[in-house]
Amino acid sequence: MKMPDYSFLPSKFAKLDPDLFKSKSTFAVEIKPKQGYQRKEEQRLQKCPYCLAQYYKLKKKVIDNRSSYCPFDLFSGDEKRMKGAIEGLLRSPQNNLKIFKNGTIVYDQEFSTNDLETVLNDCYQTVDICTKETTVNLFSNLICAVLLHSYPQDKHSESMQAMFERNRFYHISERDSKVIRDTNEKLISKTKKLFYLVQEECKCECNTLPKDCVLERILSMQRLPYVGTEYIYDIYDKYSTVINDEIIYSHLINSSSIYTKEEHEDSNGNHADNWSSTASEIRESIESIKNTSRWKENFSCYKEEYIDNIECDKTSSNINNKDLIALQNYLLFCTARDCSILITFRQLKPEALLYIPQEYVIKISEDLCFLTSVNVSDLDPKSMHSIERHRQRDINILDAVISVLKEELSLNDHR
Repeated sequence: MKMPDYSFLPSKFAKLDPDLFKSKSTFAVEIKPKQGYQRKEEQRLQKCPYCLAQYYKLKKKVIDNRSSYCPFDLFSGDEKRMKGAIEGLLRSPQNNLKIFKNGTIVYDQEFSTNDLETVLNDCYQTVDICTKETTVNLFSNLICAVLLHSYPQDKHSESMQAMFERNRFYHISERDSKVIRDTNEKLISKTKKLFYLVQEECKCECNTLPKDCVLERILSMQRLPYVGTEYIYDIYDKYSTVINDEIIYSHLINSSSIYTKEEHEDSNGNHADNWSSTASEIRESIESIKNTSRWKENFSCYKEEYIDNIECDKTSSNINNKDLIALQNYLLFCTARDCSILITFRQLKPEALLYIPQEYVIKISEDLCFLTSVNVSDLDPKSMHSIERHRQRDINILDAVISVLKEELSLNDHR
């Protein structure tokens, strides 16, 4: 299976002298990191959303064992926890990890873990004799370093970041936070008690991530405020018959055009009448997360006076701007939650460092240095109708957690 584009280094490196490289092959690692942040109002269980979903997969026999990978660890900024998360992905890739060699998959969930040592040994040329433990450690060090590395931004980055800092996230009132939670209350209570009995929990604590590293950008998008999933479902349930994806994303694009009129003068008001064209436009906007902080500008609709002044003729009589922006933020959060990180690297000779832009070099040791690149993919905009599916999925997951934990506790009692 071939994967285009991101499994190779960017074309700007194509003219580099091949003799600068120690390896003849280019490797790429695709990671689907999933949800690395959960607002306090939604931290109602001891486990994060990804780890909870593992019970559902186990119940449905999609997997044989739960993964030890936890997104909270990967996004923690703590190198020890991050490396543990990467090692968890290597042990159980599921659909969250793939390794490519020259564009071809050489390791994922379809491969045996027995193949892993050969694949990792192939990633770097070293004179030292490497055990499986050593190769895993070297790989984890490299991936962790890349994820925390601040790659160069374009010329707009600083001004866009400053603009974002001047705008506060849209206000979440105390009234908003008190949304009725009848739906899952009993299930959550049962699940919480069972986790207390098995003494399992995810660590929510995290360090501040380096500014402009790929994890920081993704996490920033996941932090977009939308009050909570129950609040979002209430909005969806109220307005699903009078608004659609086109209205939601057209409003988002219109808002971006108004807010960035000088830079996007031609796009203001020129929007397609069909969802596919609108989705294409918003996807291009969202994709700016890969290289810059521009998405923060494009979606900085949170300042109260700005929210109150947004003109949206199609929705003015149906939904207020605050609820509309909450929907937009939730859908953008879902996009960031389901994105993929593509890390591309090729080993350099130590002497090549004199000729390579240092901002793209990751140095693990005196002998191990790599030319690297990072991109983000799978940024397709989510449909508002996914909200209902997400809600049902959450209920199914809680049912599965209760079932699996009861079974595990019952087995332990009989031992």
